[in-house]
Amino acid sequence: KTWSAGGAISVNTGANNTQFAYTFPRQLGRSGTIEWWARGQSNRQNYAFQLSVSHPKDDNLITVGDTIYLMGLQTMKEIPSGYGCPGTEWCHIALTWDTSAYPRYEMKFYRNGALVNEVQASFQKDGKTLGKPVEYLEATNLAIVLFAEQDTFLSGWDETQLMSGQMDELRAWRRVRTESEIQQKYRSSVSTSDLDLIFYYTFDSEATTATAFVDSVNHSSDYYLYVADHSSPVMSPT
Repeated sequence: KTWSAGGAISVNTGANNTQFAYTFPRQLGRSGTIEWWARGQSNRQNYAFQLSVSHPKDDNLITVGDTIYLMGLQTMKEIPSGYGCPGTEWCHIALTWDTSAYPRYEMKFYRNGALVNEVQASFQKDGKTLGKPVEYLEATNLAIVLFAEQDTFLSGWDETQLMSGQMDELRAWRRVRTESEIQQKYRSSVSTSDLDLIFYYTFDSEATTATAFVDSVNHSSDYYLYVADHSSPVMSPT
C-alpha cells in the first residue's frame, strides 16, 4: 500500500524529553540498507540523532544525525539543511553501506528517494586500519536505537542529542538496495516474504500511546521495539 502519515512512533513530543526507542538483540550485515520516515517536532531535528547502532564492545557502528558514521569513522560531514528532515515536515531517509570489498567501503544517503550524498573510501590510511572491526555488523547482539545516540552500549545518553518527533516504516535489508528500488518503493509498504528483509516496523497495529511495537518479519517478543526512558536502565547483554 502507499505510505501516508498514520500510525507512527512518537518520542519526546510531550513533557518528557528523556525518551528513546530501541530494539535488541539485532543483526545487520557487512552490506545493507536501512530506511524510515521521520518528522521532527522542531528545527532541532537536523542536529539530533535519528538512529544509532552499537555492539556490546563498541559504539558508533552506524549513526545518522547531523553527521553519519560507519564503523566509528565520520563518513559524511554536517548534513546540510535539506538533506535531513528540517522543521516539521515528513521525509523519507534511506542509508546504504557496502563493505564487501573491505577495507574499501561505500555509503549512500537518500532523502525522499533521491540520492543526495555518497562516499567511496577506505578503512586504511598510511598503512593502518581504522574504525571498528567490520565483523561486528554481523553480530547477533547489536542494539539499534532511535531518537538518540549511544555513547556506550544502550546507555551514555546526551539530552542535547535526543530527537523530538515521530518515525514510521522502519525497515532494514541485509543487502544494498539500488537507487531505483529506493526511489520506486520509498512511498510503499514492502513484502515481508523478502528473504533479505531483516526487520520491518510499520507502527500500524499499535495504539499511539504504545511503548512496544511488533516486528512484521519476526513477531516474537524478543524482537519488539520499545520506547524507554534514559533515566531507567534497559536490558543489556550478559
